[in-house]
Amino acid sequence: MKQHNPSDTNRYHLNPEMVKNGIYLDFEGEGKKRDGTIPCPHIAGLYKPYQDGYKYNVLFFKSHWTPVKAWHQNEYDRIGNFVDLMDELISEAENEGRYIFYWTIHEKVIIQLHAPELFERFEKVSINLHKPAKKFANRRGLLRDDDQKKGLNQFLKILKNASPLIVACKPTAAEACRRIDNYATKKKRWKHWTVEQKNVAKDLLRYNKDDCLGVLRLARKLGNSRF
Repeated sequence: MKQHNPSDTNRYHLNPEMVKNGIYLDFEGEGKKRDGTIPCPHIAGLYKPYQDGYKYNVLFFKSHWTPVKAWHQNEYDRIGNFVDLMDELISEAENEGRYIFYWTIHEKVIIQLHAPELFERFEKVSINLHKPAKKFANRRGLLRDDDQKKGLNQFLKILKNASPLIVACKPTAAEACRRIDNYATKKKRWKHWTVEQKNVAKDLLRYNKDDCLGVLRLARKLGNSRF
């Protein structure tokens, strides 16, 4: 197991090597319910800049989402139990000396709720990028654009040479997850889905990948910053 004690980091506790070798994580699910509970996510998107071939892959936590996995045709995609797949991801970070980057506290809360036995290990190998991004913006007197409802877009928009803003999926990610649950339960094979149904799944994964890439692009900016 490689040690996670990087040297020569900047004021954001980052450096280019950490960013280049990072794993960029984003969950998609139904979100918080009316009773305040937060269900286990349906998928986790992962972007790995160092990986050969496919750099974006998906962990599917719903066994009946096999039609979507079959369509995606990615050799790194996995389908299985949330705890088992997240354990494998954390082990990869531990064994290869990588960090798992995520945006805001949501991902950490999900681990704490649905895989508490992994929480301590996850904390040691993960980085909430929202904190250094906020510090970066505040030091430069940059104001976030409150017109941008999506928090990640608020930060991407203010950076020099900013990344394209992330376009929300339609329907929302939460509604897309619910619809895909319904589609996949009724139709076990992708070829039997309608064009509209396929587009819901395709746009959800497009949105998830864009989120992962947005975090990566912001991490590159912060990791290479000297100030």
